[in-house]
Amino acid sequence: GANIALELGSDGTIAVLAGLITGVGGGVMRDVLAGRTPLVMSGEIYATAALAGSVLFVGLDELTSISEPVAAIAGGLAILGLRVLGIQRQWSLPQLTRA
Repeated sequence: GANIALELGSDGTIAVLAGLITGVGGGVMRDVLAGRTPLVMSGEIYATAALAGSVLFVGLDELTSISEPVAAIAGGLAILGLRVLGIQRQWSLPQLTRA
């Protein structure tokens, strides 16, 4: 999502948001179609990882001479690494409570 936004001429902030929304949105669609509670609602490190990976990708792509495929791999590995660490170490964010 971030890459498409950049290719369409959006600035870095919009590209990061597009990466976040497409990453989280795809996961939510997967979980809903599978009949599960979306992971993003469970407090797991999910959206945070997508945000960090999008920031890394856009930063590398826009601010350095690193090629786009290398920036995309770095962003993807950052997301994967944060998710794996979050699962292994049981990191979580505060869950929203119903009033």
